[in-house]
Amino acid sequence: MLLLISLSTTLYAQSLLPSTTSESSRTSPDGTSTGETWLEPFLPTHLTMHTRLNVRRTENGIYRGHTLRESRGVFQGSVGADGLLRYSGRSVLYEDTLREARRVGRGVEGSYNAEFGLDGSGAVHHPHAAPYPDLIGVPSFPNTPLKAGDVWRAPAIAYIALSAAESGAGHGARTTALAVPVNVAYRYEGMSDYNGRSVHHVEIEYGLRFPYLIGEELANELGMPREPAPDAPLRSASGAHRITLLIAEDGFTPVLFRDTLRRELQTLDGRTLGFEGFSLTWFRAGERLLSPDMNARIAREIESIPDTESREVPEGLLIEIRSIRFEPNLAVFRPEELPRIDRLAALLRDFPDRSILLIGHTAAVGDPARQDSLSVERAAALAEALGRRGVNTDRLLYEGRGAREPVADNATEEGRAANRRVELIILSDTE
Repeated sequence: MLLLISLSTTLYAQSLLPSTTSESSRTSPDGTSTGETWLEPFLPTHLTMHTRLNVRRTENGIYRGHTLRESRGVFQGSVGADGLLRYSGRSVLYEDTLREARRVGRGVEGSYNAEFGLDGSGAVHHPHAAPYPDLIGVPSFPNTPLKAGDVWRAPAIAYIALSAAESGAGHGARTTALAVPVNVAYRYEGMSDYNGRSVHHVEIEYGLRFPYLIGEELANELGMPREPAPDAPLRSASGAHRITLLIAEDGFTPVLFRDTLRRELQTLDGRTLGFEGFSLTWFRAGERLLSPDMNARIAREIESIPDTESREVPEGLLIEIRSIRFEPNLAVFRPEELPRIDRLAALLRDFPDRSILLIGHTAAVGDPARQDSLSVERAAALAEALGRRGVNTDRLLYEGRGAREPVADNATEEGRAANRRVELIILSDTE
């Protein structure tokens, strides 16, 4: 299905207003305010993103359920020799599909490495092939001061992400990202009140059309072809997005990023897929996911659990359950494994407000496709076991990575045992 995720990771890296301690407004020679505001980039070195999407799905005009999708991205930035602030990190996409108010699944749909660079004006360099960020170059502001009512336009790139079922690539294929140029309209509404807070208010709109045809100059500016490849995995797409962006008066903190969206896709096999709803994005910039005190507390308790260790990773705090024991080729825990799961559940119950990502890994034995499916099944089995022990299941996410990330040599039995593991990452919710 269509991946509709955070509509601008670059939002937080390139569009934020300057602090009130800097020159965020202009004055006339006599010292009176001109009512103009400068929109300038803010380039934090640490970004965490959390988007929630709520859409109604149809196929050939028939209602197919409500999709609740979430994405999380964690990015670290550093300044390169070329002067660009280069971000790299990983995003995780997952969803619930509700039918008759009943949850169908909570598995991770995909995880992607993403890299991009930003210059001092907030311009994006080196777009990527992964569908995250899925809107490159938004927002974009002119290099002149703005006042309430000012409007402007700027080009950008939107990504349409298609699952294997939508693209016709077949079972087991990875999600495909399709880049589409868009012409984005902006309007600066000035200062507004939001829940008793004074905020900057920007309205953003763009339409989506595929196939597309653009001029050579724009194609060079965006770094993409003038028209899509003839083997594109989609027949056509259309849609509209309207975004409300509120930025705190200090100029550094986005308060709300709400996208009201409508999309319609024509697949290669003739289906018409419709998506209508909204997304909300929260973020943190320039701060750690978990406090040092919380990390230290968890680490102390993990030390007492056999064959289990913890360490900090960019996404949060990783807990590795090594040499986890399952019945052969099954997602069923051996009886001797249950006490370790009991102790782990007792620890996780103390953090009911934290989302936890479970990642299953297997040894490289047998069919790679079976390794992938077995790793998902085993991560799901641990999620179910923790849920039965009182861990909040609404906060449990799971994915499998097969044998693609070994930590030991698969040529030995000891190494294969080490590679059969489940990792937990305690995340920090940003809303």
